[in-house]
Amino acid sequence: MNTSLLHMCLALLLGTSMALGGTTGKLAGRVTDRQSGEAIVGANVVVKGTSLGAATDIDGYYFIINIPPGNYDVVLSCVGYTRMTYRSSIQVDHTTTLDVPMNAGSVNLDEVVVEAERVVIQRDQSSTIQRTTGEEMSKLPVNSVNAVLLLQTGVVNTGALHVRGGRSDEVGYYLDGYRVEDPLFNSSVLEVNNQAIQEMELLSGTFNAEYGNALSGVVNVVTREPQERFRGNLLYKQTKFGRSLIGKGQMLYSILRALSQGSDPSI
Repeated sequence: MNTSLLHMCLALLLGTSMALGGTTGKLAGRVTDRQSGEAIVGANVVVKGTSLGAATDIDGYYFIINIPPGNYDVVLSCVGYTRMTYRSSIQVDHTTTLDVPMNAGSVNLDEVVVEAERVVIQRDQSSTIQRTTGEEMSKLPVNSVNAVLLLQTGVVNTGALHVRGGRSDEVGYYLDGYRVEDPLFNSSVLEVNNQAIQEMELLSGTFNAEYGNALSGVVNVVTREPQERFRGNLLYKQTKFGRSLIGKGQMLYSILRALSQGSDPSI
């Protein structure tokens, strides 16, 4: 009886063991009175556009976890203080610190918007991390994840990607926290549209305990959250030989213009 129960527990552990990478970030800080410097108790901190938020404790500290990566407006409010909005950048596996001194005043005053800048030195970062956001990818002349990786320091392509001189099978690939790679050759099977990526990071050197079975580097890709409206883009390429066949692109231009009539201008 005990042996069967032990075998069942081992089977459940082996069946559910899956490497999960980080897909969210954390926001933490302290809210104080600007004039006296004392902690403000019970101040509300809300990440605008999400259902995430927190209230400061007796010492004025707060923290919000499980925030998807991206840029957010953080709204702080408290009775007797001016409502304030800060722009903050959330990154994967990173704690963003936002300490806010609040001004005493009427709750009817207009909110104050402050643009926050990314810190140069991240104190909680223990490894070399190169991050590329979806907005940055849209400005690069690349069409694939591998092409973006080749722009990073220490990455070369000899038929397969190599990080810091290691073998191609020494790189771990994660998509939304799940490991995605060929189980036989340990090679990449990552095929994601660049427009669907919210943030991609390349970790080289030392890794956190959540990443395993990798020696040279780890590629962690986080896709975008669902949006209310549909969006898309059109990639148009043409060779010199193609221009001569269609009269310098006039025929293809006419077809594309006819197809785009009546469509959403934002597409």
